[in-house]
Amino acid sequence: MRIINRHAIIVKPQQPYWDWANNLDDEPSLPEGMADEPPFYLLPECDDNAQFERWLKKNYLTIFENELHSWHQNENDWPAIRDYKTFRAWFEIEYGSEVFDLGSKPLVVEEM
Repeated sequence: MRIINRHAIIVKPQQPYWDWANNLDDEPSLPEGMADEPPFYLLPECDDNAQFERWLKKNYLTIFENELHSWHQNENDWPAIRDYKTFRAWFEIEYGSEVFDLGSKPLVVEEM
């Protein structure tokens, strides 16, 4: 087992996100696994919660837009207000300061 030099967050959509997503379609649906398997994001190590909060405030829009895109690719249908307050209302964030690698193969990084 190895510990890696990253921290992680789990991003869990909340009711405002589901309300937006369900209003896009005539028949609301939930992509398979989206509620049961929320995404994890790796981030640089943070010394404390204050540093993590500063990082999140600086980087929330990338996460917010990625989550919107994962449901609906047409940016014209995305909510006009995508500020930090809206992000925190739309998503629950769980923070983890230790990330362990239990795999035996090297990490592979792919650019998106």
